[in-house]
Amino acid sequence: MNIKVDRVKALGLAEKYVRQGKVKEAISQYEKIVSVEPEDAATLNIIGDLYFQDQRQEDAVRYFVRASEEYEKKGMFAQALAVYKKICKLRPDSVEYAQKLGDLYTREGFLADAKKLFISAAERCLKKDRANDAARILEKVVVLDREDLAARKQLAEVYGRLGFAEASLEQLNETAEILIGKGDYAGARKVLKEALAQNLADIRAIMNLVEVFKKEGHPDKGIALVEQRLEEKPDDVQLLNLLGNLLFEKGDVEKAERIFSRIVDGQPMNVNARI
Repeated sequence: MNIKVDRVKALGLAEKYVRQGKVKEAISQYEKIVSVEPEDAATLNIIGDLYFQDQRQEDAVRYFVRASEEYEKKGMFAQALAVYKKICKLRPDSVEYAQKLGDLYTREGFLADAKKLFISAAERCLKKDRANDAARILEKVVVLDREDLAARKQLAEVYGRLGFAEASLEQLNETAEILIGKGDYAGARKVLKEALAQNLADIRAIMNLVEVFKKEGHPDKGIALVEQRLEEKPDDVQLLNLLGNLLFEKGDVEKAERIFSRIVDGQPMNVNARI
């Protein structure tokens, strides 16, 4: 069989049927082409358009997905993105298709569009009780925009709901550190209190809160906080190191030396304490 001749003939008939408004007949001819050349993304896309015109949305989406996949294989991501826009118009409630379009937006550098799409998809997941999916999508948002504090807060809440305590604390601490960097110490304190309400012993949250107290000109509050935590965990080396450094910075060298000596007694090779 001469494939080239068959394609030319089928293409000619398909275009003729399109001009005549014979959609079903045109689809039939285009499908002959892709049965022989399944990687023909442009033709797959045309078939999707014709199925949409014929009000057969399921078939339209099926061919659009195939077309997009073929475009991606060829590295034609702008074309794949254009096709996925059509898919999402046909399936606006699909989280999976929205994520895929968001990934394509990201790849092509349309970060604001990607972020907007991801946030919308995450909200739909949460409404449908799909917390795991919501977490995965929100993770993409904070990668796109490190300083989106609303997304970080929501991600921390979702992690908490899923029982991922460490991941939740990480987001709260990241949020606090961003706020500290912006000089919003009150906001940082609020977030850190939430973190410590989840885990009083979280060393990162303690260190961040100590930093806030120092920035606000109240280092003694930081010392009091660390001493309070040491009453519960007297041999915690990280807390001891932190307290020793705070006392040294305050100029209370004698107390600092006693703290560092305690560390060295238990850990002779602890470099920070020896220095």
